[in-house]
Amino acid sequence: MAITMKDVAKEANVSLGTVSNYVNGKATVSENNRVQIEKAIQKLGYQLNEVARNLRANSSKTVGIIIPSFSNVFAVKIISELERKFREDNYSIYVLSYSYSKKALLGSIESLVSKRVDGLVVMPSQAMTKDEINNINKLIDQEIPVVVFDAFAQGLHCDHVLMDNYNAVKKAMDTLFENGHSKIALFLGPQDIHSSKERLSAYVDAYESRSLSIDPENIFYTDYSKTISKKLCSKMLDQRPGTTAIITTGFRITLGVLAGIYEKSKNIPDDISLIGFDIRDIADITPKPLVALFLPHQKIAIAVAEIILKRMKFNDTETPSVTEIEIDYVHGDSVRNISKEKIQ
Repeated sequence: MAITMKDVAKEANVSLGTVSNYVNGKATVSENNRVQIEKAIQKLGYQLNEVARNLRANSSKTVGIIIPSFSNVFAVKIISELERKFREDNYSIYVLSYSYSKKALLGSIESLVSKRVDGLVVMPSQAMTKDEINNINKLIDQEIPVVVFDAFAQGLHCDHVLMDNYNAVKKAMDTLFENGHSKIALFLGPQDIHSSKERLSAYVDAYESRSLSIDPENIFYTDYSKTISKKLCSKMLDQRPGTTAIITTGFRITLGVLAGIYEKSKNIPDDISLIGFDIRDIADITPKPLVALFLPHQKIAIAVAEIILKRMKFNDTETPSVTEIEIDYVHGDSVRNISKEKIQ
């Protein structure tokens, strides 16, 4: 295994940034640190990758962005905001879609690195494999800044920008319980991704904190597709008439659930209460404005851009950060208060 600057920093008992400054000659390093670093380099046999250093010195002023699909509304909105933010700093962007293919994701990373991008922004669609994590960590070892958003990968040594999915679903659950609902369906994305796990955790905690049992058959996993969400919702309305409310956790999931509700000739909120997700474009054109959770695209993009620009422009090698963005909660008329009905 190749010796990296991280190994040198650990051996010399200094920060990675100090080693980077010494290697690249970008800042004055104290005499004591210089001696310790040189001893560590000699002991470990660290060899500087001159090609990588020369490439970094000649900035391409480009950032690579990798998303699951151009049909992913959330991802496209983030790209639009990122492009504007990077343009302000005279950076252009390359955007690649890996069409939800793990193999294509690795290929996209390699393709953008070959274009000598100064940094990478990655949006994984599923839990990342060990190979994906190792490949991205190799880039970081070469001092190519990477920011992952909307997902968290254990073992990935880069910055993460996440949404506060837990508190968003907690707020939705609190609203429904306050209005007398206890039989609540939760529509999630893929089971193995970070956001689904966080949302499910909030759902489970909401029941347990009230000493109520959870009905596992009211938890539905989708691939974020409208078709599957519609099918699952229609089936639920037929087979689980006692369910009084639904929480969705994706734009296309919400569209599918709405289609399923309308297909069964149900009314919102008279027959079923609904809290939607990231439906800013349609929340006010449904028969009644929906209570909804909205992803703050601009805040997310600004956080991603500021982090990676700092890494690229100033060769910032501080410890990777995890930034959590609060999800907006918007009131509407799609939740029915059934508390009084239960008393009667």
